[in-house]
Amino acid sequence: MTGQKPFSKIAFVIALSVSLTLVFGSAARAQNAVEIDRDVHEAGDNGGLLAFLDRADESSGQSAPEPYEPGHVSAEPFGFALAGLEDDPSVDLYGGGVGVNYFIMEDVALRGELYGLYADQTGTDATGAGFNLLGRWHFLRRDAWSLFAEGGAGVLQTDVSLADTPNDTDGTHFNFSTHAGVGATYRLAEGTSLVGAFRFTHISNAGISGSEENPGHNAVGGYLGVRFEF
Repeated sequence: MTGQKPFSKIAFVIALSVSLTLVFGSAARAQNAVEIDRDVHEAGDNGGLLAFLDRADESSGQSAPEPYEPGHVSAEPFGFALAGLEDDPSVDLYGGGVGVNYFIMEDVALRGELYGLYADQTGTDATGAGFNLLGRWHFLRRDAWSLFAEGGAGVLQTDVSLADTPNDTDGTHFNFSTHAGVGATYRLAEGTSLVGAFRFTHISNAGISGSEENPGHNAVGGYLGVRFEF
């Protein structure tokens, strides 16, 4: 890894996430347009203009969302970019995956994330995969948006030791991770929302290979995704 942050990779992750957002958002809006058009024909025989306007308002995605009740499920593909806070060794993380949210109580979801990762780091770069289990609390919710806080932990396996150095002694292939963050959702259409968040991540192996091979490292950054409700 060079001393300069790989901004081109961050730009790629952001561009890919935005592109996915536009594609899925456009598809959702097109579906809404079809539903409204169908209501136009139905309104001709069932109540006239006022009935049509009421139905169009319900289909516009601007009405209050249904409560996030227990049992509600949503899926969320996402991309992320996290910059390492340490300089030696330095580890920057990029990747993407999918999260599944299951509401265990109103406004509180249990979230599982499966993701792939690329680590741009001192020494040999690494690729890997991981799983996170988090809790997400939508503490403020309005008609078209919400604010949430989240936190949890996970596991990560890579092909090269994280915090790798030339002699490959300062890290392990298997690590644990902890996460904390805040974010927001914004409704694009009925059943489809844009999700963005700022997240802090800590990665270490909890000393399973001895304290000398558990440097631990921290990273901060963001992720962007699209949530689909079921």
